[in-house]
Amino acid sequence: MRFPLDPDFGVTSVGVTPQTYTLQVGDSVQLTATVVTSNGRPPHNVSWTSSAAAIASVSASGMVRGRAAGAARVYAASGSKKDSAVVTVTSSTPPPPVPVALVTVTPASASLSVGATVQLAATPKDSNGNVLAGRAISWASSNTGVSAVSGSGLVTGVAAGSATIRATSDGITGTGTVSVTTAVTNAGGARRSCRRWPGARSGRSRR
Repeated sequence: MRFPLDPDFGVTSVGVTPQTYTLQVGDSVQLTATVVTSNGRPPHNVSWTSSAAAIASVSASGMVRGRAAGAARVYAASGSKKDSAVVTVTSSTPPPPVPVALVTVTPASASLSVGATVQLAATPKDSNGNVLAGRAISWASSNTGVSAVSGSGLVTGVAAGSATIRATSDGITGTGTVSVTTAVTNAGGARRSCRRWPGARSGRSRR
């Protein structure tokens, strides 16, 4: 009389190494399955499967290849035992930069005299209000006859009046206003005033 074969074929456990791995699209990694058996039976064959072959495919030998960005679980099974590893696939192309949603200019308004300067600063932010560092900023003045602005945001008063200073990053513009006044100098020095007392006579007195 023949008895049915043990469905586990003597397999007591399966272990996959490494348990986690991260690779880029197009790269590969070899996974290893360790099969433990009982009663001195030889190891049974191992079958490999992927939960998301479009992200990470696996060969019959456990070689995993990154196909698209995402995560997949790769299983190794022997008998009725199995184990798995989590494979994360990243894109070799860096993600696009976070778009600028707002540009703030500080100070928002400033006053200066002709020939004087004031430094403005521009801060690009995303839609959540987070500061975006390292973004290019261009500066412009609405009236260069009143105030000029350099590429670094340094404003110089040219003539009396007011102007709007614009700071632009990724097509988003923030503004600040400047008022330029004419400097007043007392070139003639102090003036003396003469006061005549009542009854005083002008000219030389008679003897």
